[in-house]
Amino acid sequence: MVLDYKIGDYIADSSCIYKIIKIENNFVHYETVWGSDKIFTASIPLDNLKKAGLRKIFTIEEVDQILKDLKNVKPEIVYTTMVAREEIYTNNSKGIVSVLVYYWQNQATLNKADRDLMEQILERLCQEMALVTKKEYSKVRENMVSILNKRTPIVVV
Repeated sequence: MVLDYKIGDYIADSSCIYKIIKIENNFVHYETVWGSDKIFTASIPLDNLKKAGLRKIFTIEEVDQILKDLKNVKPEIVYTTMVAREEIYTNNSKGIVSVLVYYWQNQATLNKADRDLMEQILERLCQEMALVTKKEYSKVRENMVSILNKRTPIVVV
């Protein structure tokens, strides 16, 4: 398996965006760039990136696909908090969008933990999409909320 990571690449997990600062002895060293109020560095074996839920940030094409999915995806399961968290941890865009759409459509019945999780998902997607598209975070978020509201007319920002 060829892992094509290099210094300066951005990687993301379910909560933060990081920048690779060094690759040495099969370890990737990275630091936070968005999603945390603390700057820290960490390292992980290159072979464990996927297991840890880390992946390269979206491409422009993937951002476009996410926006299409937000308009069209139909969640096929009922997400409990635990199932939703597991899906988010896998850091797969289709699964994350499915959870977000499900939660958005069911806001009226969500408990506080699920509402917080929905906000976390929206926040992370917007952060990453803003970084990739070089658009302002607020504009990206406004667009995503608009798309979600067109599916389910609920005004929550």
